[in-house]
Amino acid sequence: MKRIILLTICMIAAFFVPAVSFSQEISSPDENITDSTSDRRTLNVTDESFVPNDKHSKYKVYGMGGGFISARGRIMLGEDNQYASTNNDGTPRLFPADGYNIALETKLWAALMFKEESMLRAGGSVMFRYNDGRLYPIFHIDELYFKWRYPMGDIIIGRNICSTFDPMLFGGPLDGIQLNLNVPFLNFRSFMGYTGFLGLFHPYNNPYTITQYDRTYHEDSNLALLEPEYNFIFNAEQAMRFFFCTDFDIYLAGIHINPYFLMQIDMSEMRLDDRPNNINTINTFHLGLNNEGRIIDTLYYKINIVGMFGFNKDIPTGEINRLLSCAFTSQLRYTFTKAGHSTLMLGYAFGLGNQISDEDTNAFWADNYHRESNKFYYYGRFDGGYVLNPILSNIHSISFRYQVTPVDKDRVKLSLYAGIYQTFKFWSDAAISFKGFESDNAVVGTEFDFGLNVNCMPVFTFGLDFGVLIPENGVLTMPIFRGGMSFVWTI
Repeated sequence: MKRIILLTICMIAAFFVPAVSFSQEISSPDENITDSTSDRRTLNVTDESFVPNDKHSKYKVYGMGGGFISARGRIMLGEDNQYASTNNDGTPRLFPADGYNIALETKLWAALMFKEESMLRAGGSVMFRYNDGRLYPIFHIDELYFKWRYPMGDIIIGRNICSTFDPMLFGGPLDGIQLNLNVPFLNFRSFMGYTGFLGLFHPYNNPYTITQYDRTYHEDSNLALLEPEYNFIFNAEQAMRFFFCTDFDIYLAGIHINPYFLMQIDMSEMRLDDRPNNINTINTFHLGLNNEGRIIDTLYYKINIVGMFGFNKDIPTGEINRLLSCAFTSQLRYTFTKAGHSTLMLGYAFGLGNQISDEDTNAFWADNYHRESNKFYYYGRFDGGYVLNPILSNIHSISFRYQVTPVDKDRVKLSLYAGIYQTFKFWSDAAISFKGFESDNAVVGTEFDFGLNVNCMPVFTFGLDFGVLIPENGVLTMPIFRGGMSFVWTI
């Protein structure tokens, strides 16, 4: 009787206990089940616990890509007080002979995006450049780098565009490594890299042309229909320099304070093939301070002062001479926010230079390395006018620039600018980078620039630039003109 009562109680209890399915005995997919699990069972794909959550993982990898097609052209007229002449065969010839250039370029890039903005990116371009009656094909690997993002910044390894916080001192591609650190009130940037591989396919892609050796390469390609020939030189003469830079950005109370240093080592002397540097090398060290911030409302200022130290080595004799120079740039900028974002900019800059010229008529580029030099070397870009476009060495430059954006709609943006540049020599009897101003006169000239930029986002960009330089050195009497046009179609 007791057995019957016990059996009846067990049956009633089993009836009220919730049923347990097989799939619920299996650990959910979120748990760590490996092949070494002792009680491993096979999941049925129809079980609810097997269906993944409809949620995007932050570790997902995806690809991106794009590119552009661009056409650029420029022309300059005016050299030795003439704009053109006639060749022996009666055809016209413009002056300067290399003053016109047309380039058609196609660039493609692709990237694999990882978590938290990390990426692997590569890009290449093909350009056809027409200059001085010749057509030059140029292939280039523009970028090839891995970027790893971490909580306080990022690390970039490979071929990448590097720049100091003030791009006048340095701005351009390098094969190397860059570290960025961003914390409250402080941004830190440090990079090091090498330039000797930038121009493997063509030195045109190596922008660090400082010494005579850097400019040794002469184009010897011609794809014109009348004389079809092509002479390709792999790893031609080019700048072989190593850079190391550390740049701080201390941000406090609306003011940026940027102490920095840049070291550059010329390694072209170490080249062992049939194109060695047997002329001279230039090694430099820059130490400077950039400061910018707001004065009141939309009035901003910028001041940058940099000292340069180094030495110039004559390779055949081993003679070493000192380099010692400095430069200063400044700008006041005021923006009218209710007038098409109009901006007024007033600037002043100078760069120290050699006190006397050499006998060479192209003395600025000759670099007499048998004596001490005060020439200022740098590796970025200085805005000294569209026509003159001087190297900031032996130069005083005063500039006034106005730009306005009268159209700024959702997908169309139109900007206009106008500028005036007054340029002087630091030493009147020394040369500057622009040919034709070798005379003993401290005044170089006055330049007027105009231009516009139209951006139909995100596929179309059109740019137009024009400038006229009025020489005031007593030797050149005819104005020098330069015009440029660019068209970019983004793929």
